[in-house]
Amino acid sequence: MKHNITVTLMLLAFFVLSQIIGLYLINTDSVIRTETIGNTTKIIVSHADTSLGPRPETTGFGSFLYLLIGVAVGTILVLVLVKFQQTNIWRLWFFVAVWLAFSISLGVIIKS
Repeated sequence: MKHNITVTLMLLAFFVLSQIIGLYLINTDSVIRTETIGNTTKIIVSHADTSLGPRPETTGFGSFLYLLIGVAVGTILVLVLVKFQQTNIWRLWFFVAVWLAFSISLGVIIKS
C-alpha cells in the first residue's frame, strides 16, 4: 500500500467531506418547480448564474457528451504536460482550477 492506514483514512474522509459539501451547495443553489400539462407533470430544476457567468444549458445526451469531451481534453493536456515535464504549467493549471471551483462555491454561499 502506498500510504499507511491513517493517511488513507484521512484522504477518504476528505473525499467524503468534499462530496457532502458539494451536494449541500447544489441543494442550496437549486430551484425546483413543477409544470403540469394535461396529465403529465414535469419537475424542472434550475440554477442561478454562477459568480463566473451563466451555466451551460445542456440536456440529455448533450450533457454527457459535454462532460466526456472536457475530460478527454483535460486528460490529453495532462499527458502532454507530463511528457514534456512542464510541472510549473501543471501547478498553475491546478491553482486556476481550484480557484474557479472555490469562487463558484463561495458564490453560492455569499449571495450578491
